[in-house]
Amino acid sequence: MADAVTGRYMSRERITYKVVETHRNMKARTGEALETFFCHVKGQNESEAAFQADFVYECFEKIYAVKWFEVVAWCKGRVVGYLMCLRNPEDVSNWYVGEIHVAPEFQRRGIATKMYGKVFDTLQDYDLARTLCASVHPGNAASIGLHKKAGFKDSGIPTAFPGLMVDEDETEYRYKLFKTLKIPYADAAQKVIKPVWDIYVKEHKEDLNIKKTNAFFREVLEEAERGKNDFRAIFYGNEIAGFKFHRDGKLYYYNKYEEA
Repeated sequence: MADAVTGRYMSRERITYKVVETHRNMKARTGEALETFFCHVKGQNESEAAFQADFVYECFEKIYAVKWFEVVAWCKGRVVGYLMCLRNPEDVSNWYVGEIHVAPEFQRRGIATKMYGKVFDTLQDYDLARTLCASVHPGNAASIGLHKKAGFKDSGIPTAFPGLMVDEDETEYRYKLFKTLKIPYADAAQKVIKPVWDIYVKEHKEDLNIKKTNAFFREVLEEAERGKNDFRAIFYGNEIAGFKFHRDGKLYYYNKYEEA
């Protein structure tokens, strides 16, 4: 139900989010809803919207031969939000937000932020994914605010994604994709995580008992193997970037790729 004054839909209407991994499995109902959505959001006529829907329905995968997926926000059988995410065909570690739209009357309800959350969750399944990029125009205050809130940083570099055209004034906003995983075995973990632990020790030597740091770290890993603590290894792509755990009420955290 829409508010009679503002025309905005009431918050009690439930919005659901679905990640569509490939359009080859997309139902005809979704294609028809997307046509209506593009008419509404982009001001396209029926034939233009049908072409746009057909393009995102089938052609993108054929043209770019690259993994891609979408996040679709639904409200009462209607598409109210849409986000497309593509993997760079020249760099498997780099993903790009091709399009993101929210219907005007559903804006300022956190839909775009929630769609980005679905993207972050989905990219956790891609071991080589390191960076998510979005092209943002310096005059688009709403987009700048959204991406900064989501954790993106303006690189100041013009956007360059193979095969896609963007405004020459747009710059690439980047989000580093980190994920944390439990360790299965102390012996294997010590070999791959010890180098970043050594960096941490060097940077925090004034707060640590250097003579006992190696034994302490081994104890932490053995406890983690037995499920006795919350140790997590931090990955950037498939590379160990750091760690995070609590011990005796203190947080031990290090990520060599995290900006100060």
